[in-house]
Amino acid sequence: MKVDEWNRIIGLLFLLAVMILLLPHSIRTLSGNNTFIGKEAYFDIKSANEIIKGVKDFKEITSYQIIIIFLLKFLKTDALLRVIPLILGILTLYFCKKFLEIIRLKSRARFFVILCLVLSSFFVSTFTISSQRALTSFLFVLLLYLIYKKRKEWSLINLTSLLLALSGFWNALYTGMIFFVYSRSKKIDGKKIIWPIMIILFSLTLVYLPQVFIEKPEFIEQNYLKSFLSDFGGINGIGTFSILLACVGLLKVWKFKRKNYFLYASSIAVVIASFFFNELIIYSQLIIIFLAGMGFNYFYKTKWEADYLKQGFILVLFCGLLFSTVSDAINVGQMQPNLKKMEAFSWLKENSSKESIVFSDYRNGLWIEYFGDRAVVLDERMGKTSNKRFNDSYTLLNTYDMNQAKEVINKYEIDYIIVTKKMFEGDVWEREELGLHFLLGNKENFKLKFNNSEVWMWKYIGASLDE
Repeated sequence: MKVDEWNRIIGLLFLLAVMILLLPHSIRTLSGNNTFIGKEAYFDIKSANEIIKGVKDFKEITSYQIIIIFLLKFLKTDALLRVIPLILGILTLYFCKKFLEIIRLKSRARFFVILCLVLSSFFVSTFTISSQRALTSFLFVLLLYLIYKKRKEWSLINLTSLLLALSGFWNALYTGMIFFVYSRSKKIDGKKIIWPIMIILFSLTLVYLPQVFIEKPEFIEQNYLKSFLSDFGGINGIGTFSILLACVGLLKVWKFKRKNYFLYASSIAVVIASFFFNELIIYSQLIIIFLAGMGFNYFYKTKWEADYLKQGFILVLFCGLLFSTVSDAINVGQMQPNLKKMEAFSWLKENSSKESIVFSDYRNGLWIEYFGDRAVVLDERMGKTSNKRFNDSYTLLNTYDMNQAKEVINKYEIDYIIVTKKMFEGDVWEREELGLHFLLGNKENFKLKFNNSEVWMWKYIGASLDE
């Protein structure tokens, strides 16, 4: 194909990207479920509202929450948290295309890199679920475009660096490494990048240094292999086809390692480090997607003795990526919370006192706070005292001793206890009638107030241990 034809096909990839990103929301809408996908959106909107009200320290804010606070003046929450990821996804594709043009990648290779990006689990989950990941991915691609442009706009570079540095501790460090690698590979005068480096150091000192002394939740499991590979159940991971294509792509670009020593070394370091530091997975996935595109391009341009075998092989690769992406989009659209949980937690809001305190598995905490508008004993982002609260929660969930259960209930002044179906399916217990669920059958202390096929809710009516 000619260059213009490849460029037109690249334009069609943007339309394909929009269709893929709308698929999870369409699945949710058709099922009558208008809740936000996942948990991050509920935490971000809660944090944004707390900052607006002056309840939360501004130092704890992320760059994504800053965007939400600003846009809440113009859009309603429901529209905002669905539109932002979609827009960021399309902008990421656009600046990815512009960046690939700047580094003089041929139009055919650009097409395959963008194709592998659109047809990836990373793209579907990142730009469908409202979270910091969407903004971080966009800012990273935008920063690459800005610093590799011949005509530098340092005010935009500084602003992008600040927002990216505020995305997380490791994001700030990696942003600094980007400038280091660029300055070494392009032999740029260090004075020209002093302001971005100062911004990154400012972010590390003012925002992240105090967090070193804040207690971190130790109870949230981190399966890094699952996070990295979508075939192991990670919604943000990379698929098998992309990994295999990336291996081929790496072999083809390895011959340029001497010209780009710092770039290659830093890329390898980030991929390895991402298995240990979750924040870096975004960057390693984008690196792998780029290599996958180069691998796909190699297979396309290679001459085969039998042309029909080549076409068949390319079709298998494309269909593998497409079917995997559609499957991932369907899985994302079916993620929690579902209608049953929204119904139960909304019932709580309408039928309990505002001062009521709710106990459940910590995985339900953010949803209860959002839909039920009630305080919980523990959620995934509580921070301070979270490990102590988790230990007490573990005791309450697994005890068969009513006095021990009452001790924890009275300590946190718990009014309602919520049990969900997933708690019986391995999240807490392996079956019903274990631990706390066994004790909830005691009608002298607990009264069942609500139930559907997914959620059961008891009110604590027992007396304290002192009475």
